[in-house]
Amino acid sequence: MKSASATRLIRLNRGALISLYNAKGRAVTVTHGAVWITQENDTRDVVLEKCGATFTFDRDGVALAHVLGTRAILAVEAGISIERLQQPSAPALPAIPDVSPGSPAYRHAHELRAQALAQMWRALAITLRCFGRNLMHRAGLPVQPC
Repeated sequence: MKSASATRLIRLNRGALISLYNAKGRAVTVTHGAVWITQENDTRDVVLEKCGATFTFDRDGVALAHVLGTRAILAVEAGISIERLQQPSAPALPAIPDVSPGSPAYRHAHELRAQALAQMWRALAITLRCFGRNLMHRAGLPVQPC
């Protein structure tokens, strides 16, 4: 690719299929996910599976790109025309609760954390007390071991 300013990011959902035109000599780079690419009059199948994997088109005609897996983001070099042939909708993301200080969710999380820490300290105290008793017993002191 020539430069970051000469690219645009295309976000694609699971199962998306796009056609790319005017791509000869230009490149696409996967920045997230995996994409299968094929070109017109070319028997090769190209799979870009790793972040940063780049493919430079070497044929005239139409190329197709299909998302493998859940989602993908492609950095597409300027000059490549794109047509979305199939773009399934993404599942809705769950609402994020308000966790700002003072909110009920924040107070509840803080209470759960405090309870977990208290339980951890109690368990540690019992373990240390037992460890000490076992040491004293081994030293011959009249103490019952744990």
